[in-house]
Amino acid sequence: MAGHASEGQARELLLAAMAAEHELYRAAAEERAAEARWEARARLADRKEASDLAAAARARAAAHRTRARAYAAEYARQQAHVTRLKQALWDERRSATPPAATPWTAIASENRVAASGPDLDRAAPPNGDSPMTDTILEAQLAELKQRLRRA
Repeated sequence: MAGHASEGQARELLLAAMAAEHELYRAAAEERAAEARWEARARLADRKEASDLAAAARARAAAHRTRARAYAAEYARQQAHVTRLKQALWDERRSATPPAATPWTAIASENRVAASGPDLDRAAPPNGDSPMTDTILEAQLAELKQRLRRA
């Protein structure tokens, strides 16, 4: 049970990190959009020969550019953090209980498909009317049900 508690905590950390990553991305995008709006205002002011307004608009655009770069840098750090958390959670899951042979691995090897998982593009024809597709999907469903019972 202790493994489940730490996995639950790791999942919560991952969810919070992913939410923060999304928020940083959104904030960076908003700042880039604001920068573009202020640059457009500066160009308009230049056309209207209002140099004082153009200078103020460029100053605001520069401030938004600076904030966008800061958000983008923080986003990149957060993205790396999310990747590390995902890997840690994956490693913890793999080491907690030795995984049984996944159903699709046996099916895939029988059909000379990559043994790392189902490759539905290669295992079934494009129209998806193959009995192999159903077999693979059933095997995946069974594995997911088994994982959910353990979690």
